[in-house]
Amino acid sequence: MTTRQLVVGFGLARIAYAVAMVVAPGPAGRPWLGDAVDTPGGRVAARTMVARDAILSAGAVGAALSEGSARPWLVALALSDTADIAATLADADGLPNMAAIGTVALAGTAALSGAALARAVEQ
Repeated sequence: MTTRQLVVGFGLARIAYAVAMVVAPGPAGRPWLGDAVDTPGGRVAARTMVARDAILSAGAVGAALSEGSARPWLVALALSDTADIAATLADADGLPNMAAIGTVALAGTAALSGAALARAVEQ
């Protein structure tokens, strides 16, 4: 599998999660955001967050498919994942059990994967 194929898969997986969060924010977001996702404000916040990720992911996929540089898109995704970790940890006490740990694990893995792919696409 080539690095470009990995970038496409990484981006498409992120877009799929974004679609799930937009279509069904409750089931997709409750493990992370708890009951807040059942409020209008919680749904707006969740949907705007994943919209950001979907746009950045689409940019990475588009760059990879056109043989352009996906690096800026991947760096932006890694930084946004890091911001998600920081925001989650800032209010971890008000989140469901294990939500902060799960977010740090998932977003941390995504941030590290994005950073590794960003490095790999330029070599």
